[in-house]
Amino acid sequence: MFVNSSDTHLLKPMILNRDEIASYMKSGNHQHYIIAPCASELDFETHSMKDAKLFINERRMLAAAKQLTLKTTSWVTVQDLQCIRTLNSDVPLEHPNDWIAAGRVFAVKIAEQEFIPLYALDLENNFSPYNILLEVLKVFAAHKNSWGVAFWFSSLCGFLAGQRPQDLLKNQPQLVLDAAKDEAAGVTHG
Repeated sequence: MFVNSSDTHLLKPMILNRDEIASYMKSGNHQHYIIAPCASELDFETHSMKDAKLFINERRMLAAAKQLTLKTTSWVTVQDLQCIRTLNSDVPLEHPNDWIAAGRVFAVKIAEQEFIPLYALDLENNFSPYNILLEVLKVFAAHKNSWGVAFWFSSLCGFLAGQRPQDLLKNQPQLVLDAAKDEAAGVTHG
């Protein structure tokens, strides 16, 4: 509800439709009005405060999880990776952005830059993604975004006897793929 700031003692509830709100926003008179809840919003406000606190707590936990995930391995920007690859080759190479688009590797976005985890790259093959990673990412395509994939790779996994998938990707790729399939299947009770 919009109330003229000089008439705050008259806080009478009124519900505005979208056109009225749009008109108000276009008017440029924002400094003359305050927004106050109408009677029908009072119960909603209590719930929305709980939702806001929950949202803030979830955002804090997500930020902490991202920090922990970033600390579990080394990361390289897409641009730096392309520079490294170019230095090691005389022939034109596929760009890491093409790998991301094709689902051959994943990247997390931080401050408008994309970072790829080094564990996903075969250092002996000019920093190309491990072939099995394509299959792992296909398994997670419908279940996890890039951060979700990063969380999974950096977490201890019961299917892998308490080891992290990122630590086994190079030497036991099929086992990591099997763990990804198990993760995607979820918990089953029988």
